[in-house]
Amino acid sequence: MNFYDWMMEKYLGEDTAEGDLAQDMQSDLGFPLFDDYEVIESHLWRKNACRECKEVARICWKRYKRATR
Repeated sequence: MNFYDWMMEKYLGEDTAEGDLAQDMQSDLGFPLFDDYEVIESHLWRKNACRECKEVARICWKRYKRATR
């Protein structure tokens, strides 16, 4: 399971910062679907994501990597 699918399964629909990120990812047709955090981080920078969004993405990425070992 890739990061995008993991986020959709775990957080989509939640009223949390993680849920907001999942919703934003779903709405962003250009969101990277492959597992390379540097690409995801660069994408968030290009989209001018706020600092909090980038931080939540970083935290979720760490959770994802732990969960999918």
